[in-house]
Amino acid sequence: MAATSFRDFKKATLIACYDLHEAISEEFFRISTLEKFETIKTKPTWLITAVKGLIEDKFVETVNAFHNDPPSENTFIRLTAKGFEYAEDLKNPIPEPVYEQRAKSSKFSDFKNALLVSLARADAKNPSAYFDLKSVADDDGLKYNPGWIGKAGEDLNQYGYLKEAFGSGGLDEGYEAALTAKGLERAEELDQNLIEQIGITSRVITPASDRYVSKKDNQKAWQDIADALEEVAADIKADTNLDNQLGPTKNAFVKTIEAVRELFEDTRIKIRVGIVLTIEPLQEIATQYKQAIASSLISSNSNKVVGLIENLLHQLKDLFLGSL
Repeated sequence: MAATSFRDFKKATLIACYDLHEAISEEFFRISTLEKFETIKTKPTWLITAVKGLIEDKFVETVNAFHNDPPSENTFIRLTAKGFEYAEDLKNPIPEPVYEQRAKSSKFSDFKNALLVSLARADAKNPSAYFDLKSVADDDGLKYNPGWIGKAGEDLNQYGYLKEAFGSGGLDEGYEAALTAKGLERAEELDQNLIEQIGITSRVITPASDRYVSKKDNQKAWQDIADALEEVAADIKADTNLDNQLGPTKNAFVKTIEAVRELFEDTRIKIRVGIVLTIEPLQEIATQYKQAIASSLISSNSNKVVGLIENLLHQLKDLFLGSL
């Protein structure tokens, strides 16, 4: 059907980008490639202007996102995560389904949300760890098309739901990320059964844990904890006595503590999130550190780290559990 207005033509151009991306294996394609679509043939002179509008709307990006030259027929472009979602809404305007149906949906937006919930479930078993997003999706049986893992990770990171540590790899490979407190809250909103399913309710946390602890009301404790987290991370990095016993786990400890430190950049933290993402992972680090010390020659530096973590745990428990 021919577009009767420029607005309709721009939407048709976005849908053509989506259809082309699904039809070819290459993520980027020339703007001129879109000219083969019947909807574009109706107003070919509008194409460059439409693409420019899609770039301004952040639905499409050029091969070099920092390039300021205006697009031409030879410019290479690709859909952004935002563009994927909007194109799917234009192509498949359907009523909002329940989460269980969305998890197996073929829509990118549903996959992205399902991936976040799946990551929250994985995080509950190993708090603050970094996870391979492809493995998370595959383990939960999520349906996705090539390229969706990276786009979902990029979009979730922009919203502050993930802390990324992307490695090298092919399409959908090497994308590692940790869940943030904001991401956990969003996952709970997406799936109301998540708290029960991942076992948070079994942690004997009362309904009062839905409240927040604010920096404004706890300024000294807030800053003391932030400073202590930086000190612990620095001391673990500097402590080489347990490198053989800890191996790559040492780096994971540092990343976990740095992720906890980032929580205190915010002005408030939900009590339940604070318990799950600060106290529990630090308790696990202290336990593993003690085990490593026990299997080696006892080091004063290593014992100092344990002492710092245990003192930090007391501060965190006073902040979060003292508010229940």
